[in-house]
Amino acid sequence: RLDLERAHLAGYRLAVAPIRFNGHFHLFHFVLFDELGVAVEFAHHHLEGQLDILGRGAAADPQVAQTSLQSMQREVNRMSALVEDLLTLTRLESPGADQRREPVDLDGLVAETVDEQSVRDPEQRVEVSAAAPGTALVQGDREELRRVILNLAINALKYAPGGVHEWRTTVRGDVAVLTLADHGPGIPADVLPRVFDRFYRGPDDARRTAGSGLGLAIVRSIVEAHGGTVTVVSASNGATFSVVLPRVRPGGPP
Repeated sequence: RLDLERAHLAGYRLAVAPIRFNGHFHLFHFVLFDELGVAVEFAHHHLEGQLDILGRGAAADPQVAQTSLQSMQREVNRMSALVEDLLTLTRLESPGADQRREPVDLDGLVAETVDEQSVRDPEQRVEVSAAAPGTALVQGDREELRRVILNLAINALKYAPGGVHEWRTTVRGDVAVLTLADHGPGIPADVLPRVFDRFYRGPDDARRTAGSGLGLAIVRSIVEAHGGTVTVVSASNGATFSVVLPRVRPGGPP
């Protein structure tokens, strides 16, 4: 069944989001609504075309009908994911947003999230190297930090699908460092400064990969909300993303 009600509800939640967040309505929201408008128009034409195919008698052919319905479901899922991403960015960048903080074992969270991804994609080649047990402890929102790891993993799968993805956690003084090296083709020098920009996709991305251009922007927003930084370096043998977060020393104050 096409989950149109879910997409409609997500769109409504996005529309009222700026009102809920203390009345702050700034340039980001105008960009957000403009981007959503483009996506909605595209989805409208796509769904309208598929419904037209069914309306002209194609529904009598089970195979054609199934193909059209699957295409519409994918479009609804894409729209729902886009709206959820936009809602996440709106919440993260709105003053006064609720912040849940608790001690999070970064090593354990990486292992757990990467294992879940491996179940979904058994052919993915992953190596994980952990810090000393209990040392990569950070103060943060567990689910938001999981989103950071998941978005980095998804990005690596899109742009370096055949390479080994190496995850490593280390500690340096008062910070914990998470790195992901993807061993893919690398990121072009002219694209590198913009990879964390909202809605940015490389010149060839629209044709080669699906996505909204928000995944890495969400990574940056979450990391910065946790008092950390995220950077990327690239070479011909792949890109390496580094997340640096304030560390909680074992037995120390949060």
